Amino acid sequence: MALTPGTRLGPYEITAQIGVGGMGEVYKARDTRLDRTVALKLIRDAITDPDARARLEREARLAASVSHPAICQVYELAEIDGQLVLAMELLQGAPLAARLGQPFPPAEAVSTTLTIIGALGALHERGIVHRDLKPSNIFITPHGVKLLDFGLARPVFPCATDATLAVTQKGIAVGTPLYAAPEQLLARPFDVRADVYSLGVILFEMLTGRPPFSGATLAELIHAVVYEPPPILAGSPAVWALDRVVRRALAKAPSDRYLDIASFADALSPTRELLDGGAVTETRAMTRLAVLPFRLLRPDPEIEYLTLSLADVIANALSGLESLVVRSSLSTAKYATGVPDLGAAARELSVDVVLTGTVLRSHNRLRVSAQLMSAPSGDMLWSHTLQVDMDTIFELHDELAQRVIQSLPLTRDDVRRGPRLRPTSAKAFDLYMRGMQLRMEAATWRRARDLFDQCLEIDAGFAPAWAERGRLDRVLAKYQDSTLIAQAESALQRALELDPDSGPAHYYRAQLEIDTGRSDEALMRLVKRAAARHVEPQVYAGLVHACRYCGLLRESVSAHQHARRLDPTVSTSVLHTYYVQRDYDRALDEAATSSDPLEARVLGATGRETEAVEATRREEARFAQFPRLAAHCEALRAAFEGRPSDVLAIAEPYNSSSVIDGEALFYWGEICSRAGLTGEALTTLERAADRGYICSPAYEGSPYLVPLQGIARFAGLLERVRARQRAVAEQFTAAGGRALLS
Repeated sequence: MALTPGTRLGPYEITAQIGVGGMGEVYKARDTRLDRTVALKLIRDAITDPDARARLEREARLAASVSHPAICQVYELAEIDGQLVLAMELLQGAPLAARLGQPFPPAEAVSTTLTIIGALGALHERGIVHRDLKPSNIFITPHGVKLLDFGLARPVFPCATDATLAVTQKGIAVGTPLYAAPEQLLARPFDVRADVYSLGVILFEMLTGRPPFSGATLAELIHAVVYEPPPILAGSPAVWALDRVVRRALAKAPSDRYLDIASFADALSPTRELLDGGAVTETRAMTRLAVLPFRLLRPDPEIEYLTLSLADVIANALSGLESLVVRSSLSTAKYATGVPDLGAAARELSVDVVLTGTVLRSHNRLRVSAQLMSAPSGDMLWSHTLQVDMDTIFELHDELAQRVIQSLPLTRDDVRRGPRLRPTSAKAFDLYMRGMQLRMEAATWRRARDLFDQCLEIDAGFAPAWAERGRLDRVLAKYQDSTLIAQAESALQRALELDPDSGPAHYYRAQLEIDTGRSDEALMRLVKRAAARHVEPQVYAGLVHACRYCGLLRESVSAHQHARRLDPTVSTSVLHTYYVQRDYDRALDEAATSSDPLEARVLGATGRETEAVEATRREEARFAQFPRLAAHCEALRAAFEGRPSDVLAIAEPYNSSSVIDGEALFYWGEICSRAGLTGEALTTLERAADRGYICSPAYEGSPYLVPLQGIARFAGLLERVRARQRAVAEQFTAAGGRALLS
């Protein structure tokens, strides 16, 4: 029974009950000896229950042993009238838990977190892990933040394991798994990085008003904590900086988190300078959406193209919104066959919601059913069936996209902006969707291009078709017919004139600029686009490429991390950045899953030329349908095998090509140098620099170019490359690129 006001426990006079929990009560009391007000914590059955007594004694000892202004003071632990009593500092204010539910101003969230870090640092210096860090154990007072409840705190031993946070254990609140590190829930070895994780969860919740993980059941919640990535934080550049800090703190593997709480503070502190002196900055958790291919309810070759194309145009119509990240059709295409397991697909694609549907044709009528499902719970947010004539299908995707927007927690601006793809002709749209299906495979690129041309003959103002035509002209010019490069430029320019806000058109145009030696223009275009639209993974993938060409290697890796944070399935060229950085292990890891032939080159750079020769043979076979890529592999093998004349013969058809990008020329220069063709190597490297490959670390650090060191012509080339790189770096900084990718 609760103690009533006026009750005496030794020198303490009870004045009010503050709180009650599963293990005991907390009271406000007056210490009659010193005439001061205190908080009394009583653990039920602490006299007879050894575990309860040990917990209270441990809490008292630990709190009393650490002196820090952000740690609640302990005055006394005593056995009084059959009760084990812990007398503590009485705090004015409320627990942090009482303030959650609405986002904090980011500056206040950061300040609060840094204060908690100070308290945790005092514990960690004594080799103690708190292990039960959560909002109810953090008190917000008029004078600052106080950390309390050390009942689960433990010293860290070299082989310690943590099974004490199992949700069935006595005294552990059901909410605790929200804040427990994955290794705690799995009873694996733990250290101070468990507290880093818990504080990362609390910081996320302060910034957004919601925890990073949820589940309809306790099992689903634990699965989310252990396996699922947290949502992305978006808003201002300051919030993007906070997102990078939070995501590292919330890494599933302890080795991927901050090494200690001080490192967490070092990463978090600089964000205060970006928060405009404490002004409120919008922070939101991104919603991640995948539009899966629609299924035909019965075989129908005439409309088979709709399965992929309808999903693709819906995804494109929803792209570019600031609070929604849409997975690319390339990552969802594998779910086109069979009936997908939506839960498994959501986990593989790392998304919060999935749009799926079916199509059935009867004569000239289509019956399209679509469902929007939440993940991982599988709850249906809505289901909708539409029946349309074939010649009005272009209206269908717009209605579905609008329903998605209206049913998700997006910003007002995004809701007002709505889907952007609005064709004016049913026939043109039908041709466009057929082209979108065929553009997926190299073997059907030309057929897709013809369909886009037919679409534009009917509707010359349809910007997406111009963008896709331009993209195909670029890749066909690069790998098959160099005369198409001018048409690619014209098509992409037209797409941007019709729709200056088209993300795909900006991305394709930047790729074209890189291919044609204008890497600095591509870099500025992509920086501007990323600053305006923070949530387009492909733009950051483009920055991986452009930054490397301009010698900004750290920024290239950072752009890769941005892209993968937005979409873990997105493909980037970061393996080439790792290669230039001479981080060969990472380059090989990426090469194992990349479509680029780089494995043999990396192996050769590490001196493993026997393995490299075997790798070139595999790559020649793999890229047989792409003559230029296969030629690179064949020429590299000839260089390893000491056949310089064969290298020259293979390279000759490409020496005069008007469409060969600077990095490809650099790689040809490496091959020529390895083959002992010094003059050809220098000429090719000079062409690479002229074509916009001004990455000085590549020229300076390549093992293949060691024979050129000391040659005056090569030294002059290095000086020119360094000067251009410096100039572009200044432009990049002035445009806000370093702040964007810091």
